[in-house]
Amino acid sequence: MDRATTSTQSVIAQSLQAANSCVRRDNMGKFFAVGLLALLLDAAICAALSNFGVDAVIAQAAALGIASALGGALMLRWVFRPLVVVRLESPRWRAVRIVVIGLFALGMRGAVFSACSQAAGWSDTAALAAAIFIAAAVNLIGAALFLLPAETSDVSRATWWRSFALAMVVYSVIMRLLFAGAVDLIPQEAYYWLYAQHIDIGYLDHPPMVAWLIWLSTAVLGDSELAVRLPACLSWLVTATFVFLFARNLFGRTAAWKSVLLLAVLPAYFGVGFMMTPDAPLYAAWAGCLFFLERALIAERRSAWLGIGVCLGLGMLSKYTIALLGPSIVLFVLLDRRSRRWLLRPEPYLAIVCSLIVFSPVIIWNVLNDFASFRFQGPRRWAGGAQFELFELMGNAAVLLTPVGFFGVLIAMLPTRFGGTKLVGGVSDGDPGAVRQRRFSLIFTLTPLAVFVIQSLQNPTKFNWTGPVWLAALPLMAVDMTAAAGEVRGRLKTLGRALWKPTLLAVPVFYGLAMSVIAIGLTSSSKMSLPVAWQELGREVEIIEQQIADDTGEKPIVIGLNDYHISSELSFYDTAGETRRGRVGSQSLFGRPAVMWKHWYPPEQAEGRNVMLIDVRERDLSLPEVVDRFERVSEIRQQDVQKAGRVVGRFYYRVGYKYHRPVESREAPLRR
Repeated sequence: MDRATTSTQSVIAQSLQAANSCVRRDNMGKFFAVGLLALLLDAAICAALSNFGVDAVIAQAAALGIASALGGALMLRWVFRPLVVVRLESPRWRAVRIVVIGLFALGMRGAVFSACSQAAGWSDTAALAAAIFIAAAVNLIGAALFLLPAETSDVSRATWWRSFALAMVVYSVIMRLLFAGAVDLIPQEAYYWLYAQHIDIGYLDHPPMVAWLIWLSTAVLGDSELAVRLPACLSWLVTATFVFLFARNLFGRTAAWKSVLLLAVLPAYFGVGFMMTPDAPLYAAWAGCLFFLERALIAERRSAWLGIGVCLGLGMLSKYTIALLGPSIVLFVLLDRRSRRWLLRPEPYLAIVCSLIVFSPVIIWNVLNDFASFRFQGPRRWAGGAQFELFELMGNAAVLLTPVGFFGVLIAMLPTRFGGTKLVGGVSDGDPGAVRQRRFSLIFTLTPLAVFVIQSLQNPTKFNWTGPVWLAALPLMAVDMTAAAGEVRGRLKTLGRALWKPTLLAVPVFYGLAMSVIAIGLTSSSKMSLPVAWQELGREVEIIEQQIADDTGEKPIVIGLNDYHISSELSFYDTAGETRRGRVGSQSLFGRPAVMWKHWYPPEQAEGRNVMLIDVRERDLSLPEVVDRFERVSEIRQQDVQKAGRVVGRFYYRVGYKYHRPVESREAPLRR
């Protein structure tokens, strides 16, 4: 870890060197003068447009766009003029650079404004002032580092890539933290927060690590979106550290920084570092396993097997998917001659024992509960009807990695004779060390991927399944992002490399703008499928609950008629201050699946009570298995959900009076 810190410090120094090659003593005053002018112009235009009645979002975007354009032009024509080499870049590309830097500033501006106004509760004026200041800072930093092409500075291309990677990592982490408290929890996050309210050593549908992390975070910071999501961001930082270390060991420092860059930008890893799901600690444990496996199998360090055992155990406490690394380890040891000696040494077997000890809480829970979780996550996944979903699996991978990233990983894994001569880690592909390095990445990518491919031939797949698989391929992708010295370029690689830079720039811009739209409430979702306005939905439900209480003399039980989404969100967004605790159930009261909800709120708790039924689909409120559980039901009503004065969703509800459960609904509770 100390070596990673030293490397980070070195890259920071190199980034300052890159900035210093543009912002020097003779132009520093001009540089900051232009930044201050752009900031003041931004504020003045925004205020003027708002006074003329222009929508606040449009006013902010227009003001920042004008200020960024003017500031960028002045930087090129006045501040950096002695450094601009006309033959290196056309005016059109300089304009593109100004626009891209401005878009990054706009994304960060939306994050700051959302965090200050939505999460911190600042007034719009104070939030806007903070957003304008931070956006100006992003514009200044972007101008110093990236407004001029790398050829105009004194830094090497390797240093430029490292500086770019560091800037993107810092940008993405800050943006995630800012949006973490401003964007409503998705239903899965609210459901895992409920795990933490029923803390245990095991659960039906997932191991307990996600619950433990949320419990620890919320115990310190309270029940807030940021507290729920903070462990995801911290898990991402752990993942990034391990990815950097094993990529550096395989292919060098530049490849390591590019790998972390991919981890910061690609959708699979940006999302898992933002939303708190079991995938967040899984990815951290998976990356840790890869690091220690490289140390054990390639560097032949005996002590690394202890790290493998601990990471495998922690991974199994997070999500059972990490078990797919087991066959990968066996296959690598069998195919790699130098690694076969581990079959006769005690360290691998002690690692297995260590992982089982770490994983023992889940084993104990399953023994006490008739192996419920193992059965839920095991044969059930392979017992569906025949469905050919290989193309869907590939499509999901293309979304997780972006089409360019998916194309890049396919090219990176091709035999080198089809892609021309490539240098890996400073040595040729014919070098035995390079062969083992490449074999490591390929086996620990393709073996778990093969399991998902086989599964997709006859069974349904899930969108996020292949996410951790690509961690082992990131170093190969990073090496192939740019040409190595003396490499013979093929057409496919040339095309892929030409698309990498636009992708690495466009994707973070999309994140910032899309999440700003969601946080501010500019989007709408009639089915409430996005984290748009769950807090507002909770407030509307509270009003209706009170109306029902006024009519009947007591507040009703609240039931969301889907698997767990609505019930979980209403439990977290209890706007009246925990008055809904103990009064939220799920569709399990009607014999429908709701995972852990059927154990958290069994039917006997609702016996004889009035129930407020809620769903985003009107037809579900009239299902016979629902209506037949009451003496009578009210008519169905529709309620719009508004945020920032805009209708962003709607739900339907009705009241069921005097719930009665069927006799056959009794089920043995899970043991703790």
